[in-house]
Amino acid sequence: LHFSFFRNNHPIPQPFLLKATMPIQIGINGFGRIGRLVMRAALDHPDATVVAVNDPFLSVDYAAYQFKHDSVHGTYPGEVVVDGDCLVIGDQRVKFYAERNPSDIGWGDSGADDEAV
Repeated sequence: LHFSFFRNNHPIPQPFLLKATMPIQIGINGFGRIGRLVMRAALDHPDATVVAVNDPFLSVDYAAYQFKHDSVHGTYPGEVVVDGDCLVIGDQRVKFYAERNPSDIGWGDSGADDEAV
């Protein structure tokens, strides 16, 4: 994954880049500065798909607003909308949870192979 959405679009040095060797479905626990950065990186990577996000302190509407108008990473250039309990970013639907205890979420049921915290 390449985190290319820093405020001035400076790429991260090569040793810090992650290379996926096979497609992966990701669940993100926490949609603050780091969680939004992981989401942007996954959207740029053809082998990574975010299928679920959990943040007990955000509504799905505010999560969409923060992702689109990010004060740290800049404005996201694509479309970001809410459809029920899902974030829709471009053509990707992401289930949004607001659980205080991440173990209460069926990450695997939402399609996630792994969870990013």
